[in-house]
Amino acid sequence: MIGYHNQHSIVSVSNDGKMCNWRPTVLVEPQSFSILNSAKEAQSQPSSVPEQTQIGANDNKQSIYAHCLDFTEGEQEYFYVGSEDFNIYQCNHRQEGNVAKILKDHDAPITSVHVHPGVGQSEKHGEMSELLLSASMDWTVKLWCPNTKLDPVVTFESAQEYVYDARWSPTHPAVFASCDAEGFVDIWNINANTEVPIVRKGITERSTPLNCLRWSNDGRRIAVGDSQGHVTILACDQELY
Repeated sequence: MIGYHNQHSIVSVSNDGKMCNWRPTVLVEPQSFSILNSAKEAQSQPSSVPEQTQIGANDNKQSIYAHCLDFTEGEQEYFYVGSEDFNIYQCNHRQEGNVAKILKDHDAPITSVHVHPGVGQSEKHGEMSELLLSASMDWTVKLWCPNTKLDPVVTFESAQEYVYDARWSPTHPAVFASCDAEGFVDIWNINANTEVPIVRKGITERSTPLNCLRWSNDGRRIAVGDSQGHVTILACDQELY
């Protein structure tokens, strides 16, 4: 959901690359929609070169098979889309999804993208809202700073299976959590260690895949959903919030 205090809209994206804008009071059909496309030649360009690609349908375009998206907190213009083609696209919402940059380093489909909530935490952490987390089926989580460089800053490799979600803490600027198909939740503090998570916890004895997680607003609890339809609530130590 994006917008101002008294006017909001819901933005959704589907695997066929269709991005819809919805009014919260009218959910029967979208207010508007666009089809996300990228240039075919972008696949062969080096990751250090930014691409400017316009939305539209022609022979030089290919669909973006989206898996996830996220906006910077308080931002209505630029957003990120994680795709089935292993890439992350920075798009311009005001220009009907115009692709501004492509981030390439994952070796499997992207399952989650999350922009750092720096502005929402405090003004002194506002510059951290440039940081982006991505999770992938290549067993990794990557940290990006797209406004500075198109290569990842750090790659986190604790998982031994698909990583389905990675989310920043809403209260601690250096902490994030991830969950994987092996049934583990990893909690990282990038100020302390980027090689090993400070917490690695198995949720169930049967190693049920964990599909998603969310922090409580106060950063004291994490809700984790698994492939069996169960939700587990984890309590966090004080040092994590």
